[in-house]
Amino acid sequence: APHSPFNVESNYRDMYADRTSSGSYARFLGMITNVDDNFGRLRSKLRELELEDDTILIFMSDNGQV
Repeated sequence: APHSPFNVESNYRDMYADRTSSGSYARFLGMITNVDDNFGRLRSKLRELELEDDTILIFMSDNGQV
């Protein structure tokens, strides 16, 4: 789960830069989008390898705020 420091690639931060006046919040939102994108990439790879139907994906977080 996203937590500080909010270090994320600029393309993810830039997606939200015009939606908030807080650079920190834009980076936080970018981190969530990054997690979503990479989870999607994992699912696509499992589908490509024909493993999706035999795989259980569990998303867990150690962040108590989630």
